[in-house]
This record gives sequence, structure tokens and C-alpha cells, in this order.
Amino acid sequence: MEDWEVGAQAMEVRLQQELFRQQEQGQPHSPYEHELPILDCVRRGSYKVLEGEVWAIPPMGRIGTMSLDATQQRLYEFVTWATMVTRFAVEGGLDVETAYINQLHCLWWRSIVHLVHNICAHYLKRKQEAP
Repeated sequence: MEDWEVGAQAMEVRLQQELFRQQEQGQPHSPYEHELPILDCVRRGSYKVLEGEVWAIPPMGRIGTMSLDATQQRLYEFVTWATMVTRFAVEGGLDVETAYINQLHCLWWRSIVHLVHNICAHYLKRKQEAP
């Protein structure tokens, strides 16, 4: 058996375990149907609709687990959304270079916020451990 086949089988096992865990704990993944109106507003450039109607719909389910570390999970969620929003903005007519430069700016800013969060958390943990 090839290495990639072993990896694919292991991934399939992990997927089945995660699906079973979510089902048992009653934690469905956030539905695709909830994401579409958000992304459609981005594609159409409909900020008022997004702000007035779409954000008013309470989120359902939860975002799937991409990391066991909570901070890393949030970072992955942000990168995923930034990527999807960028692609839908391009589909809606935004210049590709403008869209990706904007995405990189957002990702850069998010990484700075992430670093500040980690520095604060590290400091507070040390402070609590101090005699």
C-alpha cells in the first residue's frame, strides 16, 4: 500500500470519528445554507442587506474543528472566511489584485492581533504563577 493510501485511510477514519462525535453530542456543523446569503451579499456588494438582514439571522451549528488549540482554531476560522469572502468578491467583479491585497492586509492585521493576544496570555500566566 502506498503512503498516500495509508494517509487517506487514516483521514477517513478521523472524519468518521468526528462525524460520530458531532452527532452524539448534538453539535451539527454550521449549515452551508447559512453561509450562502453572507457570501452572496459580498458577491453583489450589498452591504446594507448584509448589515440589515443577514447578520440578523442567528448562526446555527458550529464551525468544524480545525485545531484543538482554541487560538489556532480562531485563526483558521478567520483565514477560511477571509479566503471565501475574497473569492466571492472577485466573482462579483472586484479586481483580483485589489481583493488579494485587501485579504493579505486583513491577514496581516489578524496575525498582529494574534501575537498581542499570545503576549498578554503569556504575561498573565506568568504573573499568576509568580509567588
